[in-house]
Amino acid sequence: MKDRTIRFEETSSDKTPNTPKTLLQGIPKDGNGGFGSFDQGGHDESDSPPFPLDALPPLPRQMAQEITKAALVPDSLAAVNVLGILSASIGGGLLLDSGGDRITSANLYLLGIAESGTGKGRAYSMAAKTFHELEAEEIRHHENEVLPSIKKDLRLIEKDFKKLEKSLEKEGDGINREQVGRNLQDLEKRKAELEKQLASESGYSVADITKEKLAITLESQAGQAL
Repeated sequence: MKDRTIRFEETSSDKTPNTPKTLLQGIPKDGNGGFGSFDQGGHDESDSPPFPLDALPPLPRQMAQEITKAALVPDSLAAVNVLGILSASIGGGLLLDSGGDRITSANLYLLGIAESGTGKGRAYSMAAKTFHELEAEEIRHHENEVLPSIKKDLRLIEKDFKKLEKSLEKEGDGINREQVGRNLQDLEKRKAELEKQLASESGYSVADITKEKLAITLESQAGQAL
């Protein structure tokens, strides 16, 4: 099935690239999203009802409306970006007892589709600006504070290893030897934990990532990574 696209009609006689005015003319006024139709499959998005912006809380609704005007995109595309950023911002910080033994989180799985050059990136950048600013601050903290601390602890563990190994050579088959062995085992566990933290990357979002790297990232930030 072919991609679902926004198609804007040329309104100028000389076929020059669309200006903001013609882009606005191409965006449906009824708020249906302007996603055109599937070339195959028989589904026409133009028959869909307007996106229910009124169902959003006041601030997210205003955000979506302003993005629609500034990025020249349909309400639906702006709202999808706003909802996605809200979901990512909440992360694992809110759980709802939704009945029985079921617990529901704020996770949303969203896919906004539009033709290249129609404002997808601009709309996302506007919705995600504060999110990515906070993420950048967290990454700086991780690189400047957390990583150096982890590396320091690993160096100290290596020194403790050497001390315990030397003491192990001096001990016979007594209780002290067993205790040294347990201490070495504890150090191995701690070292493995620190190396896992060292391999993980800070941040709240990922992009262009392999499934193997994604698994490591999600494991180290359970319920927090997008």
